[in-house]
Parts: sequence; C-alpha cells; structure tokens
Amino acid sequence: LCCWFYAIGGLPLATAMTLNYMSSVWIALFLVGGAVLLPADRPGSGIDGRLVAAVMTGFMGVALVLRPTIDAQQVWHGLIGLGSGVIAAMAYLQVTALGRVGEPEARVVLYFSLSGVVVGLGFALITGGFHAHTLRGALLLLAIGTLATAAQWMITRAYGTGATLGIAALQYL
Repeated sequence: LCCWFYAIGGLPLATAMTLNYMSSVWIALFLVGGAVLLPADRPGSGIDGRLVAAVMTGFMGVALVLRPTIDAQQVWHGLIGLGSGVIAAMAYLQVTALGRVGEPEARVVLYFSLSGVVVGLGFALITGGFHAHTLRGALLLLAIGTLATAAQWMITRAYGTGATLGIAALQYL
C-alpha cells in the first residue's frame, strides 16, 4: 500500500493505477512459473491457459482505457508503482495459502488492517502528517475505512476459497 500511495503521489493517476493493476499479471506469471518448476504429475501443477489469456486481456483493456504515460523524471515512481503490483501479487498468493490452510478471513483482515494502521501511524509521525479534520472529513474517513475493510474482507474470502487465477482475472471487472 505504501508503494502504491507513493506511486499515486508522483505519477498521473492512470499510470499509477495501471501499474497496480499489474498484480493480476504478476499472479499469472508466478503461477505459470511455479507450474513450470513443479513435476507434471503433481497436483496443482497445471495452469489453465484460458485464465492466463483472460488476465492478459483484462490488463490490456485496463491499459487501453487508462493510457498510462510516464516522463523521464517519474521513472523512480514508476518502478515503485511496478513494485507495488509485485508485492500485491505476493500478498494475494499468501492470502490464498492462508485460506487453504483454514485461516479465518477475519483474522487475516484484522492483522492486515492493524499492520496498515501501524505503518501509516509511523509514516505520519516521521513526516508530521497529522492535521485536523472537519466533521465531514472525519465522517468521510470513517466511510472509506468501513468500505475498505468490507472490500478487504471480500477479497480475502475470494482468494482464500476461490481459484486464484480466476479471481485475478475477475479483478479487472
């Protein structure tokens, strides 16, 4: 999340979003790479090429709609944004693994949220990013937090119980 917010701060929004949406592409690449390394007779070693094609087509659609651009001065932000997609893909794969071993979604979301609060608080302390909010601003923050938590819960459940590559393809909807 920190890498993504950093990229949003230094890139056009369309470019930062496109780089973050590459997480599904990275998931596909990681799963295909794992399938290549696993013996063919081992369970889970097969990858449905149609799902990989769906992920790639979805990403191409995002790129066509958003038309990302990057200037020479924004290369560092672009690399950080690209890294945010890689890290998000690894996080989704870890959530999948946690779901497969029976870890409750509530616990995963709780620890993800707590770690986000701790890191955000740390950055706010370092940068002096605290400021007063109006009642309207505080209510908007509460709404964003509530909706983000609900969305995180749903995506955690989806990755924990569904087909990883199928969920990655559906993210483009």
